[in-house]
Amino acid sequence: MQKVKWLGVPFHYGQSNKGVAAASLFFRGIGLIQELEKVVRVEDLGDMSFTLMSEKDTSIRFEQTVAFGCETISSTIQKLDLTNDLLLVVGGDHGLSLGSIHGLLSKNPETIVVWVDAHGDMNPPSASPTGNFHGMPLAFLLNQAGQHKSFSWVKNHLRPEKLILLGPRSLDPEEQRLIRELNITYHSTDEIHEHGMANLLKAALKKIDPKGTSPLHLSFDVDACDPETMPSTGTLVSRGLDAQDMLSLGQELAQTGRLRSIDLVEFNPFIGSADDLKISLQGVQDFLLKTFNHLPR
Repeated sequence: MQKVKWLGVPFHYGQSNKGVAAASLFFRGIGLIQELEKVVRVEDLGDMSFTLMSEKDTSIRFEQTVAFGCETISSTIQKLDLTNDLLLVVGGDHGLSLGSIHGLLSKNPETIVVWVDAHGDMNPPSASPTGNFHGMPLAFLLNQAGQHKSFSWVKNHLRPEKLILLGPRSLDPEEQRLIRELNITYHSTDEIHEHGMANLLKAALKKIDPKGTSPLHLSFDVDACDPETMPSTGTLVSRGLDAQDMLSLGQELAQTGRLRSIDLVEFNPFIGSADDLKISLQGVQDFLLKTFNHLPR
């Protein structure tokens, strides 16, 4: 691994909290890149930009904006040379992962996605209780979203057997059905606390990829963590991952030697008290340092 490429993706149209768009700039401002450079070289690719487009009322809020934004993210990532580097996508809300994962699948369709989240994020638009796109990206990636002209560019689909869900504890009925019918590998937070993050992750990867040859992508929504561990996010759900779970997650993936990319999403520096923000920042920094410190040299 030569270096980490930091790509800021201040995309917030998948939900209603605009503060998530400030995360990448905020992390830079507090010197997170300099902290990471203590263990790995970091190349800052800057921040992408997104513009609100003309919209009509549909089952997806900001549909045109979201669709074009994710297509732009995908095409941007497709153009990056990641041969020897790890891509760190700093969001932004989790809706952006349609674009990031679509772009990565174009490079290698065998990519395994480890999706860590308090929610399932695979509601088809017709079943979404909110219309917020950050609850839908996996439905599009799994080709379960139905036909939507704005998303006709989505050609690279994720095979269900290449997906691992870790930490969901707030699942809608349609998400539960898809997990069951598509036979998606899924471990709740309760299972993680009972059996251990490292043990479950090792077993899941061995089942999905027994030869250990597929690249790994981590799509990490910080709301997967318990509110006491990560209070600065917009959709808090109790009984989440603790700090040790986060560290085990990063270390285990890095030690495989196959971790190629990470989405870090839904961090909102404008949510919570000063103490909440301090706790959340420490959690993010510790997670990234632990992960990058265990990358192959």
